[in-house]
Amino acid sequence: MWLSDTRIDKTTRRGLTALVFNGVFGFSWDTLTSGAFLAGFAVAAGAGNLTIGLLAAIPLLAQVLQIPAVLWLERWRRPRRMILAIGPFSRGLWLLLALVPLFFTGGSAVNALIVVLFVASCSGAFLGVAWNTLVRLFVPEHIMGRYFGYRLRVAVGATVVVGLLAGFFVDWWRGRHPDAPLSAYSFVFGAGALFALLSLLFLFRVPERELPPAPERASSAKVLTEPLHDRNFRSLLVFMFLWGFGINLALPFFAVYLLRRLGFPLSTVVIFTTVSQLSFILFVNAWGRLADLVGNRAVLYTCGLLLVLMVLAFPFSGLLVSHYALLITFLVVIHIFSGMAIGGVTLASSNMALKLSPTGSAHTYLAVNGMVASAAGAMAPLI
Repeated sequence: MWLSDTRIDKTTRRGLTALVFNGVFGFSWDTLTSGAFLAGFAVAAGAGNLTIGLLAAIPLLAQVLQIPAVLWLERWRRPRRMILAIGPFSRGLWLLLALVPLFFTGGSAVNALIVVLFVASCSGAFLGVAWNTLVRLFVPEHIMGRYFGYRLRVAVGATVVVGLLAGFFVDWWRGRHPDAPLSAYSFVFGAGALFALLSLLFLFRVPERELPPAPERASSAKVLTEPLHDRNFRSLLVFMFLWGFGINLALPFFAVYLLRRLGFPLSTVVIFTTVSQLSFILFVNAWGRLADLVGNRAVLYTCGLLLVLMVLAFPFSGLLVSHYALLITFLVVIHIFSGMAIGGVTLASSNMALKLSPTGSAHTYLAVNGMVASAAGAMAPLI
C-alpha cells in the first residue's frame, strides 16, 4: 500500500491523498456531465444521431488547444500556478450547463448545450496539460501502478453511488413532471458543476513541482515535434490513435442504443453503467499490481483484446429483445467484462504515457499523446 511506503515523505503523502479526493470529485463531475446523462438529455431534447455524435466529439476536438497550452507551460514551467490561473474559470463554466435546461427547450436547448460544452472543453484543455504535468512530476514513479490503481478504484466507487442516485432522480422527475423532462438535468448538471469545483479545491492542495530548467530556448516547432522523434513514444501514439478511433466508433452510442432501440429507462442504463464501474473497481487494483510486476504492455494487450470482443458482442443484444431475462443477462455480462477491460486499458496506457515522458518534457509528451488520442476519438463518433 502506497500510504505505508516509508520512502514517501509526509508532504508528498498529503499531496497524494489530495489527488485521490481530486479524482473522487472529478470522476463524479465527469459522470454527471457526460455519458448516459449527456446522451439522455440529447435524446429527451429530440437530438439526432449527428448531434449526439457531435456532443461526444466536442470535448475531444477541443484538445487541439493543448498546443498553445504546452507552449505556455514550456515558458512558465510551473503547472500548479497554471492550474490556479485557469482552474476557477474553467470549472466555473460548468455552472452555465445547469442553466441550459431551465431556459431552453428542444433544439435550442441542444444548441445552447453545444456552445457551453465547447467553451468549457476548450478551457479544460489548458487545465488538462497542467494537471498531467503536475502529476508526472509529483507522483513517485515506483508506486505509479499501485497508486493510480487505488485512485481509480476509490474514484469510480464514488461515481457508482452518484450515478445511480442521479439516474433514479431523472426517472422520478420525469414521472412527476412529464411536461418538463429536461428540468431534471438542470439539477444533475448543477451537481456536476459543484463536484468540478470541489475537485479543483483538492488539486490546489497538491504541492508545486516545477519543470527542470530548459537546457536551451527551443523553437515552438521543436518543442511540439520532440515526442515524434522518440521511437518508443511514437509507437504508443500509433496505438493510441488506432485504439481511440476504433473504440469511439461504438462506445459513445451504447447509451443511445439502450435508450432508443431497446427502450430502457435512463435509470436502467445507469445501472448497466454501474455494473461496468463495479467491475472496474474490482479489477483495476489487480491490473495495477500486475502492471508493476510484468509491465504495462502485457496488461494493455490483454485488456484491449477483451474490450474489442465485448464491443463486437454488443450489437447482438438486439436479437434478444423478445427474451427479456436473457437480454438483461447478456448485457450484464458485457458490462462486467467491459468494465474489467476498460480499467486495464486506462491504467496501462496512462502509466505507459507517464513513464515514457522524460521529466523535463513531460508536458509536451503527455499533451501530444492526449491530442492524438483525442483526434481519433473525435473523428470516430462524427463518422
